[in-house]
Order: sequence, then C-alpha cells, then structure tokens
Amino acid sequence: MNPNKSWFEDLDEQVSDSVLLGNNKSCKITAIGSVRFKLHDGTEIVINNVRLVPDLKRNLISLSRFDKQASYFFH
Repeated sequence: MNPNKSWFEDLDEQVSDSVLLGNNKSCKITAIGSVRFKLHDGTEIVINNVRLVPDLKRNLISLSRFDKQASYFFH
C-alpha cells in the first residue's frame, strides 16, 4: 500500500474498497496499480497490484508479497 499517487506507473481508479489497519482504522483504497523501484545497483523492480491509500502516512510493504510479486529488470 502506498499513499503517493505520483509513484504509480499505471493506475486503475475504478476501485472502491477499504483496508483495515492494525489500529482498527479503516482507510479507503482509491486505485490499484504498479510501482517501479530503482535499487542502488541499477536494478529495477516492479511491484504489481499496489493499493493507493491516500490516508496512509507511510508505505506498507509485505515482504512475502514483495518476494512473490516482484518482477526484476536489469539496467
């Protein structure tokens, strides 16, 4: 989950859902898309099906999902 719309490469804004956080707060998911990260060695990683949650204060990344979903591109 990511609160920064500008980080997304593509975005499906036809989403109307919510997520329940650990503090029992419900936050609206406004879109789903792909985010590309560039690592220090030039490797680029694309994570698909990332939820856009504008009310989040920080990014939340599940490491197990990251490992399963990441597509690797070498620069």
